This record gives sequence, structure tokens and C-alpha cells, in this order.
Amino acid sequence: AGLYPDLELNAPSQIEAEMAFAQYVQEAEVRRKAGSLKPGEIVQNRNGRIQVAGQVSVMEINSKLAKILFDKNPDRDFFIEVSYPLEWMYPHLTPFGM
Repeated sequence: AGLYPDLELNAPSQIEAEMAFAQYVQEAEVRRKAGSLKPGEIVQNRNGRIQVAGQVSVMEINSKLAKILFDKNPDRDFFIEVSYPLEWMYPHLTPFGM
């Protein structure tokens, strides 16, 4: 209502965000058990409860949220500044600016 842009992006819902987190935890636990965690990824099993921490884990969850944002807005152009590689995005990227 009077804000830029005229048409806002459809953001992930709370449920979608919770599902993204749960999916990451499940995938990270599989990698932990296989001994194939990503460098800097902190995943621990504490008394049967999986705990994740660190920048890599946070950015992996953010990557899942960005994918939901992308999927919910198929006809919208938007830009993202990336400081961490979001691998699912590679086929969709176009450099912009410097």
C-alpha cells in the first residue's frame, strides 16, 4: 500500500520456514553419519537430538528459504547479493553490475 515495489514478493510462510529448517537438519544428519559434512558445518547428535550451528548451517537454511522465495515468485524478477554460494541457484544466475 504505497510502498516500493508496487507488487510485493510472496515470502515463505512460517510453516514453510519450519519445513526448510527440518529438511536441512535431516539432510545434515545424513551427511554427519556419512562423515561428509561441508567444511565449517557444525552438526551434533546430543542425546538423540540433532543440533546445528555455525555460518555454513545458517546459510544452508537461508539457501532453502531463498529457493522457496524463487519458487513462489516465478513471474517476478528480483535480485540477490550473494556472499555464500547457493548451489541450487547456479543455473538461474545472471551477473549484474560489478
